[in-house]
Amino acid sequence: MTLLEEVCQILSHSADVDQEMNNLADRFRSGKDTSEILLLIDSDDNRIVEQGLWLLNELPTDCYDTSHFKQRLCKLVDDSSPLLRWYSFGALFPLLDRKLQSTYELAVKITRDENEGVRMSGEAALKQIRELSS
Repeated sequence: MTLLEEVCQILSHSADVDQEMNNLADRFRSGKDTSEILLLIDSDDNRIVEQGLWLLNELPTDCYDTSHFKQRLCKLVDDSSPLLRWYSFGALFPLLDRKLQSTYELAVKITRDENEGVRMSGEAALKQIRELSS
Protein backbone atom coordinates (compact mmCIF):
# COMPACT_ATOMS: atom_id res chain seq x y z
CA MET A 1 0.00 0.00 0.00
CA THR A 2 1.37 3.43 -0.89
CA LEU A 3 1.58 6.23 1.64
CA LEU A 4 -1.15 8.09 -0.22
CA GLU A 5 -3.45 5.07 -0.03
CA GLU A 6 -2.60 4.59 3.63
CA VAL A 7 -3.39 8.20 4.53
CA CYS A 8 -6.65 8.07 2.54
CA GLN A 9 -7.60 4.92 4.43
CA ILE A 10 -6.71 6.51 7.78
CA LEU A 11 -8.80 9.61 7.02
CA SER A 12 -11.75 7.56 5.79
CA HIS A 13 -11.85 4.67 8.23
CA SER A 14 -9.76 5.27 11.32
CA ALA A 15 -11.43 5.86 14.65
CA ASP A 16 -8.24 7.58 15.85
CA VAL A 17 -6.70 9.60 13.01
CA ASP A 18 -4.22 11.33 15.33
CA GLN A 19 -2.82 8.06 16.66
CA GLU A 20 -2.56 6.52 13.19
CA MET A 21 -0.77 9.59 11.83
CA ASN A 22 1.59 9.54 14.82
CA ASN A 23 2.36 5.92 13.98
CA LEU A 24 3.19 6.99 10.43
CA ALA A 25 5.43 9.77 11.71
CA ASP A 26 7.26 7.23 13.87
CA ARG A 27 7.97 5.13 10.80
CA PHE A 28 9.52 8.14 9.06
CA ARG A 29 11.52 8.99 12.18
CA SER A 30 12.82 5.42 12.06
CA GLY A 31 14.18 5.86 8.56
CA LYS A 32 11.30 5.39 6.11
CA ASP A 33 11.97 7.30 2.87
CA THR A 34 10.26 10.69 3.13
CA SER A 35 10.07 11.21 -0.63
CA GLU A 36 6.62 9.57 -0.53
CA ILE A 37 5.39 12.58 1.44
CA LEU A 38 5.80 14.62 -1.74
CA LEU A 39 2.81 12.74 -3.16
CA LEU A 40 0.75 13.89 -0.20
CA ILE A 41 1.68 17.55 -0.46
CA ASP A 42 1.09 17.48 -4.23
CA SER A 43 -2.46 16.16 -3.78
CA ASP A 44 -5.53 18.10 -4.93
CA ASP A 45 -7.24 17.15 -1.66
CA ASN A 46 -6.41 19.66 1.08
CA ARG A 47 -7.01 17.01 3.76
CA ILE A 48 -4.23 14.91 2.23
CA VAL A 49 -1.93 17.92 1.83
CA GLU A 50 -2.57 18.87 5.45
CA GLN A 51 -1.51 15.42 6.65
CA GLY A 52 1.64 15.54 4.53
CA LEU A 53 2.56 18.94 5.93
CA TRP A 54 1.77 17.78 9.44
CA LEU A 55 4.15 14.86 8.94
CA LEU A 56 6.93 17.22 7.83
CA ASN A 57 6.40 19.37 10.92
CA GLU A 58 6.81 16.26 13.07
CA LEU A 59 10.11 15.21 11.50
CA PRO A 60 13.66 16.45 11.94
CA THR A 61 14.49 18.73 9.03
CA ASP A 62 17.35 16.53 7.85
CA CYS A 63 14.66 14.01 6.84
CA TYR A 64 13.26 16.34 4.18
CA ASP A 65 15.90 18.99 3.50
CA THR A 66 15.85 18.71 -0.30
CA SER A 67 15.15 21.12 -3.13
CA HIS A 68 12.03 19.12 -4.03
CA PHE A 69 10.48 19.75 -0.64
CA LYS A 70 11.60 23.38 -0.52
CA GLN A 71 10.05 24.15 -3.92
CA ARG A 72 6.71 22.67 -2.94
CA LEU A 73 6.68 24.30 0.48
CA CYS A 74 7.45 27.69 -1.07
CA LYS A 75 4.34 27.33 -3.23
CA LEU A 76 2.17 26.21 -0.33
CA VAL A 77 2.97 29.25 1.82
CA ASP A 78 0.74 31.10 -0.68
CA ASP A 79 -2.14 28.61 -0.53
CA SER A 80 -5.67 29.89 0.05
CA SER A 81 -6.00 27.70 3.16
CA PRO A 82 -4.61 29.32 6.33
CA LEU A 83 -3.90 25.90 7.82
CA LEU A 84 -1.84 24.87 4.81
CA ARG A 85 0.04 28.20 4.89
CA TRP A 86 0.77 27.72 8.58
CA TYR A 87 1.94 24.11 8.23
CA SER A 88 4.01 24.84 5.11
CA PHE A 89 5.78 27.81 6.67
CA GLY A 90 6.41 25.74 9.80
CA ALA A 91 8.09 23.06 7.71
CA LEU A 92 9.90 25.49 5.39
CA PHE A 93 11.38 28.06 7.76
CA PRO A 94 13.81 25.67 9.53
CA LEU A 95 15.26 24.78 6.11
CA LEU A 96 16.06 28.37 5.19
CA ASP A 97 19.25 30.31 5.81
CA ARG A 98 18.17 32.91 8.35
CA LYS A 99 20.96 35.25 7.22
CA LEU A 100 19.51 35.66 3.73
CA GLN A 101 17.40 38.66 2.80
CA SER A 102 14.91 36.37 1.05
CA THR A 103 14.27 34.53 4.33
CA TYR A 104 13.68 37.82 6.11
CA GLU A 105 11.32 38.98 3.35
CA LEU A 106 9.33 35.75 3.50
CA ALA A 107 8.95 36.08 7.28
CA VAL A 108 7.79 39.69 6.89
CA LYS A 109 5.28 38.58 4.25
CA ILE A 110 3.96 35.92 6.61
CA THR A 111 3.51 38.52 9.39
CA ARG A 112 1.08 40.30 7.07
CA ASP A 113 -1.11 37.24 6.53
CA GLU A 114 -4.84 37.63 7.09
CA ASN A 115 -4.84 34.72 9.56
CA GLU A 116 -3.66 35.40 13.11
CA GLY A 117 -2.02 31.99 13.57
CA VAL A 118 -0.06 32.35 10.34
CA ARG A 119 0.97 35.90 11.33
CA MET A 120 2.16 34.66 14.71
CA SER A 121 4.40 32.05 13.06
CA GLY A 122 5.91 34.83 10.93
CA GLU A 123 6.50 36.95 14.00
CA ALA A 124 8.23 34.04 15.75
CA ALA A 125 10.41 33.57 12.67
CA LEU A 126 11.32 37.26 12.60
CA LYS A 127 12.27 37.09 16.26
CA GLN A 128 14.66 34.22 15.49
CA ILE A 129 16.16 36.13 12.58
CA ARG A 130 16.67 39.25 14.71
CA GLU A 131 18.26 37.24 17.51
CA LEU A 132 20.85 35.96 15.03
CA SER A 133 21.80 39.47 13.98
CA SER A 134 22.13 40.89 17.49
